[in-house]
Amino acid sequence: MAARTSMQLVPSTGVLIGAVLAAVVAAVLVNLYIAGVKSQYTAGAVSIFVLKEPVKEGQPLLPKQFRAVTVPAAFRDAFEKALKPGDEQMLSGKTAPRNMGEGQPIFYGDLYAEAITELPVIVGRGYDLVTIPIQSDSAGGLQPGGYVRIFGVFDDDPDPRKEQPATVEVLRNVQVRLVDGSAKPIPADKRARYDNISILVTEDQAKKLLQIEQVMLQKQFIITGTRRPEQMEDLEPEINREVLKYIEPERLTAPAPPLS
Repeated sequence: MAARTSMQLVPSTGVLIGAVLAAVVAAVLVNLYIAGVKSQYTAGAVSIFVLKEPVKEGQPLLPKQFRAVTVPAAFRDAFEKALKPGDEQMLSGKTAPRNMGEGQPIFYGDLYAEAITELPVIVGRGYDLVTIPIQSDSAGGLQPGGYVRIFGVFDDDPDPRKEQPATVEVLRNVQVRLVDGSAKPIPADKRARYDNISILVTEDQAKKLLQIEQVMLQKQFIITGTRRPEQMEDLEPEINREVLKYIEPERLTAPAPPLS
């Protein structure tokens, strides 16, 4: 009887190539699917602040207590009024409205009651609400209620045919009451380039501000953010006496007293 031989099937070259191509196509499709899922997650996503650690009711809220996390676009509407990177100034003087746990967001309503989100600006006797133009690129992170210093650019060259620009502080301890005519907090994802702010100053300061604006080289003020003054007596805006020389020429004959 002849010996039975066993035969091992060996795939042809064409079958191998087909299998490899199929595997490559499958890998590409998987990667495209993953990329699509990732794109849906990241496209339109928003960054919000959440607490790093628990805080107790009444405890001061500080920027260092928060970290930024990304919220997918699908949940964006739910966190539209959550505190976002760039809103740190809104925490100034605020405390936790209740006991809050790690990972919880802070909403604008936690800092400003919904019913009084836009506070009326009351102009008392002897004061004026003055709107001044500002350089929009100096307004990053600006919020109603925040404190700023105000500068102007002036010509220090006595020769009218020449210019010697000088940046001089005009006002300090200035609280911004309105930004672009609004007292509402400005969400970071809706922040735009603003070109004016409104501040509350004395009638005399308002008059001087209008005169100063007329003699500036650049007809827009420059602002820088600063902290809320610690002392109650420093909460009133203070004009820099040095800047008065540009509108009161007689001051050029005597040294200006230092800014107190």
